[in-house]
Amino acid sequence: MYLKRRRQLVAALLFWLTASATSAAELVVDGVADRDLPENTVAAFSVAGEALLLTAEDVIEANPQFSNNVPGFSFWLSPAAGAVFADLTSRHIGKMLTLTVCGDELVTATLRSRLAGGGYVALDSLGSAVYYADRMTGERPCK
Repeated sequence: MYLKRRRQLVAALLFWLTASATSAAELVVDGVADRDLPENTVAAFSVAGEALLLTAEDVIEANPQFSNNVPGFSFWLSPAAGAVFADLTSRHIGKMLTLTVCGDELVTATLRSRLAGGGYVALDSLGSAVYYADRMTGERPCK
């Protein structure tokens, strides 16, 4: 029940575009499961056999916080990464989107609309939120 509710919360959150420089984001066809990820990949959004691979440079900021008393972290992508993310999600509305950070699958939710630039990921504890936010920004290495 909790996991289902967490997925619903994540799917319903607002995503917005933010500012930054260029991006090293890479869009990969055939997903990430059968692929050796580049060493500097910190996160991947995957949906319908495609994945957006992100480096720490693609993540402007990730901050642990509470939203409606639910722990998690907010994140903002560079404009270039955000544009690729928006394109990816706009083409797959109604399908399942998965966020993986440093090899750990954090959440899978149904895409209800185009997502762009950033968002909020609900987790089970503030400690997990700090841990994964630090990994997305590169403050804590994946390996």
